[in-house]
Amino acid sequence: MAKKKNAATTIKTREELEAVLGEYARAVIAHGQLTLEMDEKINRVRQDYEGRLADLNVDIETMFADLEAWAALNPAAFADKRSLDLVHGTLGFRTGNPTLKTVKGVKWEHVLYMLKCYRMAAYVRHSEEPNKDALLEDRKAIGAERLAALGMRVEQTERFYVDPKLETT
Repeated sequence: MAKKKNAATTIKTREELEAVLGEYARAVIAHGQLTLEMDEKINRVRQDYEGRLADLNVDIETMFADLEAWAALNPAAFADKRSLDLVHGTLGFRTGNPTLKTVKGVKWEHVLYMLKCYRMAAYVRHSEEPNKDALLEDRKAIGAERLAALGMRVEQTERFYVDPKLETT
């Protein structure tokens, strides 16, 4: 059994232990009830606003699509700049970050093969890492000495727990 170093307690007897655990269980129950009450209130508030927010989202998406269509149909308005400053805001086009896509009909596996064929290894990633799951699974067969020789050790901690009986009395 793991003990905390320099652990101090006010509990002296078995009766005091029972009393403290009883108080602990009541506090956990009260915490759960208060959390449930809070969640119910939050859900009621959320329900009050969901309908109006959904309606506004539809309006926002419709108007955004309309503004985007206008911009696409009026490229001359963006001849000088990529944006247009208006009274109520700015609209325009932003250039996104460059991305690589494969040519139609080509898969990434083929691109990888071609990079290797043309000796362009600098553009091929190699992701190697220890398989910790397999090492843990085979730790007994490998042995602690061999793991240590490889620069590893198995560590397993023990944590204290309290499972209160969550029944109201």
